[in-house]
This record gives sequence, C-alpha cells and structure tokens, in this order.
Amino acid sequence: MPRVRGLEERLLRLAEGKPSKRSQENARLEVAIRAAHTRSRETYGPIRLQPELAADGFRAGIGRIKRLRRKLGLRCKQVRKFKATTHSNHSLPVAENLLNQDFTTARPGQVWVTDISVPQQAA
Repeated sequence: MPRVRGLEERLLRLAEGKPSKRSQENARLEVAIRAAHTRSRETYGPIRLQPELAADGFRAGIGRIKRLRRKLGLRCKQVRKFKATTHSNHSLPVAENLLNQDFTTARPGQVWVTDISVPQQAA
C-alpha cells in the first residue's frame, strides 16, 4: 500500500503544477552546464565538464550531463592544432628573384609569372 500512497502524492503534486525535486535539480544543473560551457570557450565535452561542475558543487554523471547538453543544444567547438605549411629553414636551392617585382616588359611573352597562393577553405 505505501507504493500507492506515494503514487497518489506524486500525482497530486503533478496536478498542482509543482515541479519535482529532480526537475528542479536539472534546471539548476542546466544553468551550471551553460556557464561552464561558456567559461571553457565552448571546447569542453561532458567528460571534461564533469570535474568542472563537481568543483562548482554540482555532482552529476556523464550520461546526465550528455542528456542535458543535448537538450540545451550545446556542442563543442573543434579547435584545430596549428600546422606550419612553410619550412624555410632548409639547405635546398632557392631560385633567385630575377624580376625584383618589376613586371613591365618590352614585348609580349618576355616574362612569365605565376601565383602559388592557396585559396582559403570555408571552415
């Protein structure tokens, strides 16, 4: 019988419009998740957010954090590591600059130039 009585109490609370203890905790946790997400420059996932939230006093499992982040629409920004594309410290021969930025010519076909710049790709 106690189970039925507990069920009746929950139904009464639901009918009165009072939020449950768990939904109140989730609301506070959502605010904390959003704040920690902003603090981490939107780069922390749920595994790295869990200790951050614990330090703020919010104990929650990774599954719960994942579910609430999904509900809030929060996703991590992927920070790409810088990759150097030019290696100028080498001992290979380098062609001389014969034109010295002077592209004027006396007749057509005397000077041929090209551009090796790479177009930017959309991120």
